[in-house]
Amino acid sequence: MENILKKFGFLFLLFAVQLPATADVASNKRHEIQYLVSYVRDSACVIDSEGEALSGLFASAHIQQLYERYRRDISTAENFIEYTAAKSSVPGKYSMVSCPGKTPVRTIDWLKRALDVYRLQRRF
Repeated sequence: MENILKKFGFLFLLFAVQLPATADVASNKRHEIQYLVSYVRDSACVIDSEGEALSGLFASAHIQQLYERYRRDISTAENFIEYTAAKSSVPGKYSMVSCPGKTPVRTIDWLKRALDVYRLQRRF
């Protein structure tokens, strides 16, 4: 009996350890992530990520790569923005976005605004 408990206990532990690794945005909310990636890709804006200027296509690929890296920690669109737009190897330094004819803003604020507008538009 003790052997059986050990085996099942091990399987339970193995399953429990795997759960966090599979965390992700709920399937009914993934459209928000897809929208944000396409919003970046299709924009005429340039994101300055740690001194590297990334145009829409390259910025969206970079954001997608960060999403894959932090996927287990991301459960909402807000988490997605925090992990892909706010992460910096330099503490206190933010990624900035420059759009034609506009003052540069923090990428995190730009994406949060885009998400708010997207959600508002989906209501109607």
